[in-house]
Amino acid sequence: MSSLRGMKRGKLKTEKIGCVLCVNFRKEETDNVSVKLTEKDIEVLIFLGKYKMMLGVDCRKIYSGKDYERKRLKTLEQERYIMRINKKYIKLDDKGTRLVKEFGYNYHFTCRKKKYIDRMSAVAKIAGLTINSDIDFIASWNMKDRGEYTQVGRKYIGKLIFKGSERIIYYISKDNGKVYIKQVINDIQKIIEYENVIIFMENMDILKDRKSFVFGKESTMIINPTEKNLSFMRELENIDNYSLLKQIYGDTEILLSEWTKAIHKKEDGTYIVLMPFIDTEKVHGINVFYNSNKNQGKKLELITLKENIGKINELLTKKTKIIEIDNWIGGANDKEES
Repeated sequence: MSSLRGMKRGKLKTEKIGCVLCVNFRKEETDNVSVKLTEKDIEVLIFLGKYKMMLGVDCRKIYSGKDYERKRLKTLEQERYIMRINKKYIKLDDKGTRLVKEFGYNYHFTCRKKKYIDRMSAVAKIAGLTINSDIDFIASWNMKDRGEYTQVGRKYIGKLIFKGSERIIYYISKDNGKVYIKQVINDIQKIIEYENVIIFMENMDILKDRKSFVFGKESTMIINPTEKNLSFMRELENIDNYSLLKQIYGDTEILLSEWTKAIHKKEDGTYIVLMPFIDTEKVHGINVFYNSNKNQGKKLELITLKENIGKINELLTKKTKIIEIDNWIGGANDKEES
């Protein structure tokens, strides 16, 4: 099976310019500097300037070499560029805060309330998708005013640019109760301008019935934010959907479909629904399709990740042929990072 992955581009962009400026900035401090910052160090600090927190294990995607990131993080911590939070996360310390302000990041992290820390932890986890990938993430506090959006009381954590579409992001942890879940649902119902939503959901049992989290949007993805699934997202960003289908179906001719829920179909008319992650809008559309008399006798095949098959079968009203996509994507590590 040939590789479907595209070339990865770095995510420093304007930050790379910042690295050059930063070297000059550090030289101007001269004699009191006890450590020389590397470009990778600067990338970590700028990430923190943008997103406030970072998973320590995500630094492995920036630094190369076995355990090298631990040595650099220890050095940055000793020099007060960063500090630890809850062992798993890091944030800027005094020197790091002063440094990133030179590049326009007005860094503040003074609240120690659990609710705030939990929100920043979710932001940090999703922002990690941007490291060494073409995915982009804009945290909620950096989103420009678009009329209906305000910071106060809203539950979205930011906006993800994934597979060419802007998607509003929500995060429901396993510790969030019914009240919070209801607030998320109400919040999504208020959205007018955005047609694509992703809800990162740690407890998939929340998705109980066929009408759960169906909002009439173009897409509402439900993703369990495991390291494996986040790795799949990075892979999918660089995979062309048509090329992927050709790999799966071989010599079978793949045609464009007239149905919005299935972009492609096979030459025999069988619709192909490519849905790596659960999309409640697509699932609802499939059920409507099955319940329509005019579609009696028409065939449909669904392509998704192995872990979603059980839940999708629960949500569908009719038995459907489902094809596992895991082995066709490649590059994901089955073992969760600790």
